Amino acid sequence: MAIGTLRSRDGIRYIRVDESSVGMIVNPEVVEDYPDGTRMYIRYRCVVISSTVPDYCTDAILVEWVSPLDMGEVSPVRLTRQGDPMTVFKNWMTSIEDGFLTVSYAAPQDGETIHKFCVCPGEKENEFRLIHDANGDLDGHPYTGIICFYIESMLPDTKGKTVTLSLTYLELDNTIKTLTFDYRSPQ
Repeated sequence: MAIGTLRSRDGIRYIRVDESSVGMIVNPEVVEDYPDGTRMYIRYRCVVISSTVPDYCTDAILVEWVSPLDMGEVSPVRLTRQGDPMTVFKNWMTSIEDGFLTVSYAAPQDGETIHKFCVCPGEKENEFRLIHDANGDLDGHPYTGIICFYIESMLPDTKGKTVTLSLTYLELDNTIKTLTFDYRSPQ
């Protein structure tokens, strides 16, 4: 399983999992209803095929299933509202890659109220703020989810160097927490 971005090139559909893993989809009918740029949770397996895999792909993959991720809002300006508490998990799903910030989280929810999420610039350079709007739904059971944000235009050009990016958010105990990520812009 992986999280990746659906792309097309030269009539070929592929999934970019990270900067070094790109899978050419051998059964593209599975993703025909999704537009390019869709960030998705995907289960696949690598396969051997008789034709040539394009040089921009590292593998040929058979997609078993996909589930598109929810997209959050992105604000290019710093927002001052605090937001509602949540937990962000620093696991393989929480990452900055392919122009997306993907966040694995938990928040109390009743399962009926729509929660909203927004990312904006933080107070410091290379800092982002994650703002959770629970729409008043703060007393339910913890619910886990994954949400992504297309932040490519907000990412720095690191000129080949690795820099530290940070993400701040309001934790369930009402303290400000910060996660850090190593990031290097694509060359």
